[in-house]
Amino acid sequence: MPRGGHGADRTAEGLVALTASDYPRGCGRPAIARASRTLGYASTVALVAGVIGAGVGGVLLLLPPSRAEAPRAVRVTPHVGLGSAGVSGSF
Repeated sequence: MPRGGHGADRTAEGLVALTASDYPRGCGRPAIARASRTLGYASTVALVAGVIGAGVGGVLLLLPPSRAEAPRAVRVTPHVGLGSAGVSGSF
C-alpha cells in the first residue's frame, strides 16, 4: 500500500495487518506475525492521532478569534530647555 499518510490507507493497512496476525503463528513464520502486529499497532496510533488532529482543527475553525487587548506602549520623552531638563513619560 502507498504510504501517503491518508487515513483510509492507514486504516486499510491496519485491518490487513491485524487479519494477517490472526493466522496461526503467521503461517509458520513468526516474523510475519510480529511484523503484522507492529503494523497494526502503528496504524491504530496514526489513525487516533489523525482523528484527534482533525477534531482540534475543527474546534479551532469554529471558535471565534480572541479579541486580545492591544499591548500598551511605554513612552519616554526627554525635554531640554533654558534652565531646565528632564524626562516625562507614560506607561
